[in-house]
Amino acid sequence: MASEQQLRAVEAKVDYLYRFVTDTLYPAVKAALQGVRGTYQQPTTSTSGGGGVFFCAPGSSIAAASGVPGTGTPSSISGVSIYQISGGVYSLVTASGSVFNPMLAATTAGHVLAVSLNSDGTYSAISQSCT
Repeated sequence: MASEQQLRAVEAKVDYLYRFVTDTLYPAVKAALQGVRGTYQQPTTSTSGGGGVFFCAPGSSIAAASGVPGTGTPSSISGVSIYQISGGVYSLVTASGSVFNPMLAATTAGHVLAVSLNSDGTYSAISQSCT
């Protein structure tokens, strides 16, 4: 049977480990996770959180870019309603978004575009639905 001194030694070790986990490990893991989330998620203009993929269906096409990134200029349109999916439904993010088309082909009016948020608050087309 364990002596009282042995039980106190075990209790002290458990107490030390608890403090180490709560004071050292937990904050370090929490900071690392926040860093990872910040690296892989784009900012959003929505106050509800969420990721960085948005959707729109512009009423007019966006012309093709004038060249490849670094040597050309993307085309754009403004006044586009931008949506984000939240709770399984589209939620309006802005009714006056500017969308750039960096692709070498024009978009098709009325087709859904997946767009990402640029650092200046505009959006860039990253994909277009076929229908």
